[in-house]
Amino acid sequence: MLVKDQVDRRPFLNGSFSPSEAQEIVNSVVKQYRNCYNLQFMKSWEGNHDFDSSEIEEKIQSLQLLQKELNSLIQGARQAGTRVDVEALSKLSIR
Repeated sequence: MLVKDQVDRRPFLNGSFSPSEAQEIVNSVVKQYRNCYNLQFMKSWEGNHDFDSSEIEEKIQSLQLLQKELNSLIQGARQAGTRVDVEALSKLSIR
């Protein structure tokens, strides 16, 4: 039986990275999110070829825009010769 439980927040994937490392992290995370949304799309499409896919498509477009924005910021860090601090997945809830 799954019980709702509160988990202590622990740093996960937090740290200071070179611009290349940070870009790899950003691109990998976005790719995985996109894969999840594509899987949701396929599951919905299999059940109903006429389903409204606009919500999933909007999420994918938002991810692509976010990826471009973050990569632009990382490029600025690369040009400035600085490192990039990343804080990711600091909370996971089971509901």
